[in-house]
Amino acid sequence: MNSGKGRNGLRLIHITDPHLTHLNATHFNEQKGKRRLGYLSWKRKRRRIHSAEILEKLVHSIKAHRPDQVLITGDLVHIGLPDEIQQAKSWLNALGTPDQITLVPGNHDVYQSECWRNISANWLEYLGINQAIDSDIPGDCYPVVKSFQHIQVISLSSCEAMPFYSAQGILRPEQLSRFEQILRQAEQDNRPTAWLLHHPPLKNLTAWRRALKDTRALETLIKRYQPAFVLYGHNHRNLENRIQETRVMGTASASCIYDASYRIIDLEVKESETPGSKENARKLQIKCSLRQIDTDSLTFREAAMSTWCI
Repeated sequence: MNSGKGRNGLRLIHITDPHLTHLNATHFNEQKGKRRLGYLSWKRKRRRIHSAEILEKLVHSIKAHRPDQVLITGDLVHIGLPDEIQQAKSWLNALGTPDQITLVPGNHDVYQSECWRNISANWLEYLGINQAIDSDIPGDCYPVVKSFQHIQVISLSSCEAMPFYSAQGILRPEQLSRFEQILRQAEQDNRPTAWLLHHPPLKNLTAWRRALKDTRALETLIKRYQPAFVLYGHNHRNLENRIQETRVMGTASASCIYDASYRIIDLEVKESETPGSKENARKLQIKCSLRQIDTDSLTFREAAMSTWCI
């Protein structure tokens, strides 16, 4: 993937929930517990909604925009089988190098408790986690920070194995404590931040059985530290909310036959005149273009554009 070297500013692209794998090599009778339900969901519905052809067209489209970094907020697979994790690894390798991609896990990736060790071993460089942390809980390895021109991207893990009836997320106090330490330092350094996680970070954005348990704590941090934006997946819907000046944006599944989407986020420092002062103020301008599949032409077109400064 060619990045936009020579471009003024920084270009990020957000994609989520590609569900890029297939389960053709397995069968219902080979699965147990929650994976049986997940297999039936794939067999009856998901395999018809998530299209490899659509995802391929989306990848071709995003590469044409030459992003500096692709941000992926989880759910590469369906039920977390070892074969799926290998399929996803091959897809990541074809998409770009680890320095070009930031990845956080989704609930379908961490479908059962044994999934995380397999994922962390195979997707390690794309996740950016510390290999020395020996844990079955993804959140123990987070937050992860990547620093770019103009902004720090902070990844959180909201996913760990849940009972068969639940697709909930959880951050837990320990991860939130480490997260706030990072935010305090960024504030002292006057560094804008952007946050990534799989689950919607605000209450009432999804049903309780799919919701993040820590929305109250996370919303408090958003109000306190005012990130430039927060990106998430999970809902398979294009949504944008505002908490004070922070944009909170969810993006539809990257492979959905109805509304596959991605976001292009351009960041550039702009000079602006300050009334009564001989000096110009420097502000970070952020432009976000939501691009969605046109189901007739199977091309991606701009569906919405927003611009703001911090």
